[in-house]
Amino acid sequence: MVEGNFNGVVDEEHIPKFNIKINSDNASFKYPDLPKTVKNIFIDVVINNTTGITEDTYVDINRASFMIDEDRFNMTSKISDLMGNTKVNAHLDGKMNLANLEKAYPVPAGLSLKGLLNADITTAFDMATIERKQYENTKTEGQMTLTDFEYKSEEIPNPVVLSATSISFNPKSVTLREMKGSTGKTDFQITGTINNFLGYLFNNENVEGNFNPVSDTFALNDFMIADTIGESENSSSQPQESEEKIKIPSFLDANFYARANTVIYDNITLKDVSETLELRMKGQL
Repeated sequence: MVEGNFNGVVDEEHIPKFNIKINSDNASFKYPDLPKTVKNIFIDVVINNTTGITEDTYVDINRASFMIDEDRFNMTSKISDLMGNTKVNAHLDGKMNLANLEKAYPVPAGLSLKGLLNADITTAFDMATIERKQYENTKTEGQMTLTDFEYKSEEIPNPVVLSATSISFNPKSVTLREMKGSTGKTDFQITGTINNFLGYLFNNENVEGNFNPVSDTFALNDFMIADTIGESENSSSQPQESEEKIKIPSFLDANFYARANTVIYDNITLKDVSETLELRMKGQL
C-alpha cells in the first residue's frame, strides 16, 4: 500500500511538502518460471519533507524484510538530507543461501551464486565524508561469514571456492579474519585488512589494503590467462600471437605478504617460497 499527500509551492528555493507512506504486511510473490517464493515481505517506509526545502527530505525505513524458504533478510535505515550531504544510518542482518536467490528472482545471464551468508552490520556515514575519503570518520561495525561460496568471473581462469570466510567491520577498516579456499590446484588461507571499503562501494575505488596469503600448494598456471598480441584486428599483415599472463582482478590495489610451501610453474617446482607483492593494478601482474 502506498499513500501520501503533497502541498506547497514550487520555485527556485522550494519543492512541495510531502508525506509518503509505503507499507506491506506479510506479502509474497513468485515468478511463474522459478521454483521459489519470496514471502513474509514486510515494508514500513516513510518519505517526508515538512519544510519544502529539498535538503530537508528524509527517508525512514522502519522495516524491510523478506524470506526465501527459511532464509531471511532484515534492514532498517534512516536517510536524511537526501538532496544535499546525504546522511545514512543503517542496520542489516540476515541468513541467506545464495543459491536460492536465482531460484526466486531473475539474475543476469551467466551469474551463478552459491554459498551460505550470515551478516549483522551497522553503518553510519555522510556522503561528503566519503567523497573526501575520510573513512576514519565513518562508523561501520559488525561481522559477516560466508561458507561454501563459489565465484566465477571472466577475470579469473578457474572458479574460486571459499570453504570458510569471516569478516569483521570496525570504524576504520574491514578485517578479513579468515578466508580459506581453493582454485584449480591451488589452496590458500588469507587474512588481512581493507582500508577503504566504503570508497570501493561508493567512489569506484580499487580495494586498498594488506593481505597475508598462505598456501600449501600454489600453482601459477591457475592464474594464467591467454593474451593475444600482435597487429590490430583490422590488420592481416601479420598473424597474431598468444601468450599467457597472470590475470589479477582489476579492482585490487594492495600489498600481499605471501608464503607457500610449494610453488609450481609449468615443470618448475619451488619450495618454501615467501614474497612481498605490491599490486597497483592495471589488471595484470
